[in-house]
Amino acid sequence: MIPQRRLSEHSIRISVYDSRRNRKHVPLGMVTHSLRAGVHLTNAVRDISRVDDELDSGCSAGSASTSCVRAAAAAAPAAGTAGGLLVGLTYNAGLRRLTVALLEAVQLESVSGSGGGAEHPSTYAKVTMYHHTRGIQSIRTETVRNSSCPKYAESFTLQLPADALSAIHLRIKVKQRRPPARRDVTLGVLTLGSHMFARGQMQEHWERMLHSPKEQIQMWHVLKVA
Repeated sequence: MIPQRRLSEHSIRISVYDSRRNRKHVPLGMVTHSLRAGVHLTNAVRDISRVDDELDSGCSAGSASTSCVRAAAAAAPAAGTAGGLLVGLTYNAGLRRLTVALLEAVQLESVSGSGGGAEHPSTYAKVTMYHHTRGIQSIRTETVRNSSCPKYAESFTLQLPADALSAIHLRIKVKQRRPPARRDVTLGVLTLGSHMFARGQMQEHWERMLHSPKEQIQMWHVLKVA
């Protein structure tokens, strides 16, 4: 749903995945086509770019995807990113339930002046469910102390409102714990939802969840600096 006058500002990205027997989808590469010239496409052969080359790409769970996120997170200072987070989503339409698994993060860096003298940050992940623009439920993991690659390994089940799922989106933050007298600081954030709220791999993760009910879909996402 793009106005004709703004069509030239957009592009189409086509991603290629290897679908394994265990239902894990490993990204092989992608092609981006600009819409500056309009939507009339002709047959053409295009070289596939490796997914690791995209700093904002999300990846399915697995060793290859971990390398993808680690490579992207290594460029965090220049790219406005703050590490990566492995998220699992499960949708049960009959019960109107959404289960969010916050599994692990990589390449987190402590903010300066955090106190305590720790080399690595003590962090937790927090997920907030929004109905349109109103936050309706928030829940967080336990704090994992002094680790740049924390394993949270926690799942939360959220009860969805009675109306359409298209009005729901999730905002996930990784936050660093600080001394009691100071506010916790957000290291990175990502948004999962439909095309109304999310873009790129974060939107794709949501759509794959909807197309695979009752199955947990895991993907790595690069955290954006808040």
